[in-house]
Amino acid sequence: MEQIVGHRASYLPPAFDCVLEDGTVYPSSEYGWLNGLAVTCAVACALLAAGTRCVTRRRTTRQVRVPEPETSG
Repeated sequence: MEQIVGHRASYLPPAFDCVLEDGTVYPSSEYGWLNGLAVTCAVACALLAAGTRCVTRRRTTRQVRVPEPETSG
């Protein structure tokens, strides 16, 4: 009977695999939820980065805007 000696994670595609004593690797069914968690965290990070960029751009646009000079007439 082979023993699990470790785990291996891959980023593309997201996977979490078990490593046996002889070096063979097989997909882990017990840790499948980690794949979903990794994808969820990546999407959340991308959305937060996009939101931060939009807010920063909006603030910069407000600061650069200069009122038009009044015309006397």
